[in-house]
Amino acid sequence: MFPTPPLQWAPVPDWCSFWWLIEVETCPRRVALRSANYPDVWNKTGYPPKPQVAAIVGQIVHATVGTIVTVLRSRGAASVRESDAISILRDLGGLSKIISRVASEVLDRIADNPRLHSTDRLQGEILRRLPHIREKVQALLSRAVWPSGTIRQMETPGDLRQALAVGPHFEILLKSSILQWRGVADLIDIRPSQVSIVDFKTGEPSPHHAEQIRTYSLLWARDCDANPLGVRATDLVLSYPTGNVAISAPNEADFRALESDLLARTASAKTAMRAAQPPAQIAPEHCSQCDVKHLCTDYWIPGSRNVLALESRVEFDDVELLVEERLGEQSWRCKCLLATHVPINSSVLLHIGHDNATLADVLETNSTFRVVGALVSHVEQASLIISIVGTSELFRVPQTPAAFDQILK
Repeated sequence: MFPTPPLQWAPVPDWCSFWWLIEVETCPRRVALRSANYPDVWNKTGYPPKPQVAAIVGQIVHATVGTIVTVLRSRGAASVRESDAISILRDLGGLSKIISRVASEVLDRIADNPRLHSTDRLQGEILRRLPHIREKVQALLSRAVWPSGTIRQMETPGDLRQALAVGPHFEILLKSSILQWRGVADLIDIRPSQVSIVDFKTGEPSPHHAEQIRTYSLLWARDCDANPLGVRATDLVLSYPTGNVAISAPNEADFRALESDLLARTASAKTAMRAAQPPAQIAPEHCSQCDVKHLCTDYWIPGSRNVLALESRVEFDDVELLVEERLGEQSWRCKCLLATHVPINSSVLLHIGHDNATLADVLETNSTFRVVGALVSHVEQASLIISIVGTSELFRVPQTPAAFDQILK
């Protein structure tokens, strides 16, 4: 795949969300590159996301919990511990089959991703993690208790939104027209004297999670359609596989301070995103997990690599190579044009493992390529070896790299 520059930046969204703000504050360039249009790459909006096993596992866990909770509620069971819940799950084929079905649905949604080089390999990775997925699902379900009754959805055909009645509501879209913010709460449980907002988390705890659920409580209080009386949430819960964490519910003074903070941060974020070239925040904690760094012009200059060199792992590197000579079926002699730990202009041996053998057909002499996530190793009395391993990606650089800077306004 070519690291093609976007045809144009995507417009700044009218409505903001919590994770959009956090991502822009982390690196505006990354958000701009992810959301821009790439008609030469595929026919969907944004750049194809890199399939990440951990993220896919989280999606499967979250979707499985949502599926099971919705069915149990609709059939009158108030938790998985009730006797009826066992027979209901058995009717659905059992927990393992439910997880397998959800996993297939999640994988089907990314089947057309051009960055998915091996569907079989990804399916194998997910298959190996099914016992781990099952444990996470069981842990989340074991603590979930809700009033029995039919699940209610806030959204109706035509996006006609209405006030939520007493009872449990799953995956609820919340909006504040004043803030121009929106968010989706996993569960809002409304009782006569209590309103609980629950957010299911499948990964490790993060400081952002408490901020996120407090923001959802603000959106709930300010949503004139779903909550016309402006009733505040009394309980906020982050539900992790390892246990529930209660978060203190904001009062009205807290809401006013939170609103002021969000408005100021949103204005700054939108200003950054409207720049002709949204700024890149080069830092190890930002760049190490970035899935569009092969597109970032600021990342592929020596000055940026100097910033990263002290805190990045020396056994892996992102390198730009000029292919000079083919030495065998899966090896080439190359010159290093840019890297974090490999000396610039040094001669290196590029090796493609058997799992990535199809990439050998892409490489051409006198062409420039970027390898993201390359394994760097030494062999006695030999050059440095740059290996393309299972998680590596290979991108061919256009003959005129200056095209990267020519973004249509």
